[in-house]
Amino acid sequence: MNDNIKGIINTIKLLAIDMIDAASYGYPGIVLGAAPILYTLYANHLRIDPKNPNWIDRDRFIMSPGHGSALLYATLFMAGYDIKLEDLVRYGQINSNTPVYPLYGITPGVEYSTGLSGEGFAASVGMAIAEKYLISNMEKNIKNQRIYSHKIYCLVSDGDLEEGISYEAAGIAGNLGLSNLIVLYDSNSSTFDGNLSKTSNENIVKRFDSLNWNIDYVKDGNNVNEIDKAINRAKKNKNRPTIIEIKTTVGQDSFNAGTSIVHQLPLSKDDIINLHQKYNINTSKFEITTKYLDLFRKTIDNRMKGELKHYADYIKTFHNTNYPEIQLYDRFFNEGQLNINFDAKNFKIQSNYMEDLRESNYKIMNIIADRTPFFLGGNADTSANTKTNLIKHPDFSKENYAGKNIYFGVREQAMGAIVNGIATYNLRPFASTYLAYSDYLKPFIRTASLMKLPSTYVFTHDGLSANFDGASHQAIEQLATLRSIPNHFVYRPG
Repeated sequence: MNDNIKGIINTIKLLAIDMIDAASYGYPGIVLGAAPILYTLYANHLRIDPKNPNWIDRDRFIMSPGHGSALLYATLFMAGYDIKLEDLVRYGQINSNTPVYPLYGITPGVEYSTGLSGEGFAASVGMAIAEKYLISNMEKNIKNQRIYSHKIYCLVSDGDLEEGISYEAAGIAGNLGLSNLIVLYDSNSSTFDGNLSKTSNENIVKRFDSLNWNIDYVKDGNNVNEIDKAINRAKKNKNRPTIIEIKTTVGQDSFNAGTSIVHQLPLSKDDIINLHQKYNINTSKFEITTKYLDLFRKTIDNRMKGELKHYADYIKTFHNTNYPEIQLYDRFFNEGQLNINFDAKNFKIQSNYMEDLRESNYKIMNIIADRTPFFLGGNADTSANTKTNLIKHPDFSKENYAGKNIYFGVREQAMGAIVNGIATYNLRPFASTYLAYSDYLKPFIRTASLMKLPSTYVFTHDGLSANFDGASHQAIEQLATLRSIPNHFVYRPG
């Protein structure tokens, strides 16, 4: 690694450490351990335009361990996103655009609100599904389209992969062969309570191998060249999602490196001085070495400017094409139009209908599905009972990514977060199961409501007198719980 790359990485580290120190709160361990991973990804791989963070064909990066936000914000600032030094100074303060845990729609470059462990990983699976779905549907009508083709990257921690949702989501991604998904595993064998060996002796890589993932390994998390090579190998993989285990040391270079102390507590003043000395960067608090800032931004700009120009030229041609199919996607990507022609005239409601409401809902959902390509979803192995299958449309599978019916299996938690990931693409996804199981989805319904995502959850079997499965399956408090979530609309026809 040359001195300039070391300088950029160490500047990112010290900026993030200054943020945590100013806030007297934060997680320096991941900052010092994983900074080379984020540097390599942003400098060499992510297809991004920091001046246009919502470019529709950008690669997505999700920081699943949200406690690493200081590292993410420092990287985004250095990369040239619209984040000012003052924003870093105000890290964690009320109404700042640099909250302690990343929030979607608040900070440029943040693709998902990641607070709960494992949720970001599952949401990245949803994003990979959305990308595959949109490409496949466009290519049915637009041959050799170049408007859409990108990757989804996700950083995960040991804690993320201990959560059950990660196992559920990994199973879905492997079964669907989502080769556009690349997961970077910050493997430092550390959690809040100490070494990972206290709670797990699992071989994570073998677990993913058994779930039909492509696996790779980087022995030294400080070796930018090896990280770079591993990501390049992953990008060439065409059949399966990839996880790269990258061995790092939590709190690298600090007095308490490798311990849970540095995982979750701000560094002492002496330790911060120690880092400046080790990195040979004699800056004051929040002072930037302009050389390293300019080099990082220039590296990204030089890599992307040609591609962005070609893309802009292509889009100009795309805009000026009058084919209805092309205009449909043009309006969706650029104006958010869904083109759903649906009103009461499409579905005549009669007062003497004697059918289950789920049967009526089934009819309405299928009318919507027939009228727009932007509506899809699935259920947790309950399609026969919740009646949420889209009867005229194929299944979403590795043989057909244009399908609208997603089979999540008995994986309610992953289903909730995956649907949210799909919704970040402005699609209108739905998830369905019995109302009693809404407790499994509640954290992700809450996240969707915070992010104002257009996710829909269809719950059935809420009646007490009609439920023959007994107390364990009777939904008692679930309806009131759902109604208590801010910004979440609950409709119970009756």
